[in-house]
Amino acid sequence: SPPVQPHSRERKLGRKEGGIEEDMAAQLPCDGDGKCMKCGKKPLDEEKLLCKTCVTPWHVECLLTRPESMDSVPQWECPDCSDLAGGESAAPVVSGAAGGLIAAIRAIEADSTLSEQEKARRRQQLMSGGGDGAEERDEKAKDDNEILAILGENMKCSFCMQLPDRPVTTPCGHNFCLKCFEKWVGQGKKTCAKCRELIPSKMASQPRINSSLVFAIRMARTSKTTSVEAPRVIHYVHNEDLPDAAFTTDRAVRAGKANAKSGKIFVTIAHDHLGPITPEYDPVRKMGVLVGDCWEDRLACRQWGAHFPHVSG
Repeated sequence: SPPVQPHSRERKLGRKEGGIEEDMAAQLPCDGDGKCMKCGKKPLDEEKLLCKTCVTPWHVECLLTRPESMDSVPQWECPDCSDLAGGESAAPVVSGAAGGLIAAIRAIEADSTLSEQEKARRRQQLMSGGGDGAEERDEKAKDDNEILAILGENMKCSFCMQLPDRPVTTPCGHNFCLKCFEKWVGQGKKTCAKCRELIPSKMASQPRINSSLVFAIRMARTSKTTSVEAPRVIHYVHNEDLPDAAFTTDRAVRAGKANAKSGKIFVTIAHDHLGPITPEYDPVRKMGVLVGDCWEDRLACRQWGAHFPHVSG
């Protein structure tokens, strides 16, 4: 047998330790569709663990370290958050901002006076930056969700899961923000982040904005922001319910007979009648309109069919 080279045992141990570190680094959570990013399976809810800090789902079977008992499950932290917390296995030094963020999230979790919904809201506010402009961002997110409800959930960006800004649509039909798409392609990834279908090289180098989707988003936003006017109320009174003389209501803008409505029409002629008004059109007097009849004003003339429809002036 060949002679054993010196320090071979040390080299083997070094490779073993390096493999463990690689395995620790290869631990990945579940994606937005619920699939494990390591094994590719879609585990059931009973096979997932939620991190108490970032509330990210993890596949139990793909974890190297698991909770010791069911009692420790609510307090379990994912590998990412445990590394950020400054554990022994954390190789990189955490910046002050990241450490303060973890400390703030843990303070929220430790506050027993808050409900679970309030804790989730404050965690999200911290992750999004919090402070000034948080309400505006929440309002914008609410508006985007309403527009997505109009257009459909498949319209949102597959990266940021928001309404796409300057949307780019791949040949496979998935939509991305232009910045998200350029960042993804800039990392050397030439496949769709949603379905892993190959992205054409021409589109990767020169992405084009989907003008049809831009127009659809604009129309949905316009239809949402445009105030819907109340239907116009039309007041109508039947002829038999009208008074015998011209009248005004409290809705009249001008005084006198400027906004007056004529009273009851005494004759039964049609609106387009042209010719003499004979007695058969006069059910009350049985006389009709005679030559020489005159009235006080045009509104009264209209009640007897003269100047009907009413001639203004």
